[in-house]
Amino acid sequence: MSVRTVLVTIVLALVVAGSAGAGAAPNRLDRTLGTVVPAARIHNLFWDDAWSTQHPTFTRGMINTFTARITSTGYAGSLGEYGVTPPTFAGSQSASPICGATQAPNSVTTAAVISWLLCEVNVPGTGVLFPGIRSPISNDLYVVYLPSNTRISDSLGIPQITLLGRVFGPYTVSHTSCDDYGAYHYWAVSVTAYFAFAIIPTRCAVDADNNRPPLDNITLAASHEIVEATTNPFVGLGWIDRSIPISAPAFRRLSEGEASDICDFLPTPAAPVRRPSSGGSLFSPYWSNAAGACVTH
Repeated sequence: MSVRTVLVTIVLALVVAGSAGAGAAPNRLDRTLGTVVPAARIHNLFWDDAWSTQHPTFTRGMINTFTARITSTGYAGSLGEYGVTPPTFAGSQSASPICGATQAPNSVTTAAVISWLLCEVNVPGTGVLFPGIRSPISNDLYVVYLPSNTRISDSLGIPQITLLGRVFGPYTVSHTSCDDYGAYHYWAVSVTAYFAFAIIPTRCAVDADNNRPPLDNITLAASHEIVEATTNPFVGLGWIDRSIPISAPAFRRLSEGEASDICDFLPTPAAPVRRPSSGGSLFSPYWSNAAGACVTH
């Protein structure tokens, strides 16, 4: 991910979503530009060509089964109020040797993960389908699962700029997976369209000190990011709580104001739900303006 891409995202979020919004129940989520992924097709990409052997407690098949349940159990039903229909599951793919190492290294940067993803998505022969052509963003959503040995570490310098008479920066942003975040979503561009993606570092699920089995932590993180990637793919320009400050250096709105984040930052955080129809999968709740509450349906 380039400095310029991150900077553009932050500046757009500041300029477009800078004014105060509703910010209180029931209308916690504000429509900014309203850009969403309206009919997501989820593709699971595993950066390990021996995933199931290396991860017997959360095999590729187990994660794929969970993904299918997202699409078939009614979990995403309330996203319709934001212009998002329940997603479909397009299948999964393991790492292709065309794109270099078939297992992610122990330490990797976000830029390296995105570079691998762009290769998988753009290069013929990897087995990964190109994002479908759609403006402003494709309906194809790619969820990258990193093996449990891999940690993401980044240090990003953002220079000072002046825009519309306002000075932004300079900033230094340093983040490490499992210390500063468990998973995240963003967007990129392919040869066919802009597309949304989510990154799930499974090391965080294994290392988590919450007495849950790793698979529960993975499904919780993945459902969280899938909801947010569909309702706010260009971060800050879809549906987000504009009452939360976006000022540097915390940029809290970008980490606390999305549909699933709101439920984590309530005075009493909403509990994850294992719905009877989910076949045992643990799902992240998300905010519904219509219900004035966090839901999983």
